[in-house]
Amino acid sequence: MNKQTGSILLVAGTCIGSGMIALPMVLAKLGLIPSLFLMLLTWLLMYYNAV
Repeated sequence: MNKQTGSILLVAGTCIGSGMIALPMVLAKLGLIPSLFLMLLTWLLMYYNAV
């Protein structure tokens, strides 16, 4: 893999990771049940994409 592709993937991974860390703070405004549902849905989507 060349350096440019590696750099692009590093930046993309950082953006995705920071977005997933920020999810609980953003979803806290919705309440407990909708937040849990959306977090579970996000986890299932990420799991499905990884398999």
